[in-house]
Amino acid sequence: MIEMKFPKTTLFMLMSADGKISFSKYDAFDFDRDIPELNSDASIGLQQYYDLESETDLWSLNSGRVLEKVGMNLKKDEPAKTPVTFVVIDDKGHLDDNGLKYMAKRSDKLLLFDKEYGNNPSACKLYESKEFNNFIYCQWHENPEVLMSVLYNHGCRDLTIQTGGELNGLFLRSHLIDKLQIVVSPILCGGRRTPSLIDGEDLAATSLKDVGLLKLDSVVQLNNSYFVMNYTVTNSINNSNNTEFSHYF
Repeated sequence: MIEMKFPKTTLFMLMSADGKISFSKYDAFDFDRDIPELNSDASIGLQQYYDLESETDLWSLNSGRVLEKVGMNLKKDEPAKTPVTFVVIDDKGHLDDNGLKYMAKRSDKLLLFDKEYGNNPSACKLYESKEFNNFIYCQWHENPEVLMSVLYNHGCRDLTIQTGGELNGLFLRSHLIDKLQIVVSPILCGGRRTPSLIDGEDLAATSLKDVGLLKLDSVVQLNNSYFVMNYTVTNSINNSNNTEFSHYF
């Protein structure tokens, strides 16, 4: 049997007090754009979230859809190079030519995971052009264990996850989230279909073993009615000795 090794992961997210990560299911809404428009503690204190984000791991996992929502395809400025390696799951081609080039320019390395080579014409074109030797085009098997193993083999040891609720749910059900750092904003969103911190299949399609069991490490009160919750996921693969979650294949 082959042992698959995974990086230590932290789910770092901004959410409302009722666990929502957006104001609506529609892409026209996004916390980054919308919270500053609120005349409240939520808008005044938002910078604290960005300050914490700047201290996260040097490997960062996101989705093409989230990056499209925050306007990455529309960027016209010349980005400052960062020491961060960005990992993007984009099997729907949300990032276009401009978005991919912008991300490659700002990344130490950019790993794009797609369903198969050639599925995303923009990614294929950029990869074949050899314009950016830091751009790595990978296949997304929709298997989170394989993805994490690939990242480990590329040198990733600590990874911050900032994907949407569906992907967050996929990583949770696979026991691949080791830590949570959740910044809670003083807002209530509501909405049955509004994205939440963890979405995807409910437990009726899985079982109780697929919940995340948490140990509270700390709660830190910030200014302007914000606070941060830090948890360890005790039954993740990396944190659990339970052979039920063995990562041998």
